[in-house]
Amino acid sequence: MKLEALWLKRQGVAHRQISRLTGISSTTLTSYLRAYEVEGIEGLKTVNFPGSGCSVAR
Repeated sequence: MKLEALWLKRQGVAHRQISRLTGISSTTLTSYLRAYEVEGIEGLKTVNFPGSGCSVAR
């Protein structure tokens, strides 16, 4: 998904349309693009799941 979004951006597709086509939020798209600008492809390999973590009861 991250590489697809990056490819679309490089093709000149509008930010809003990329979000719609890929199903990712505008905020997430911006995060992906910033990570790529700073770290290149390596920046897109990172997986971050913000939040309170898993709360599965056993």
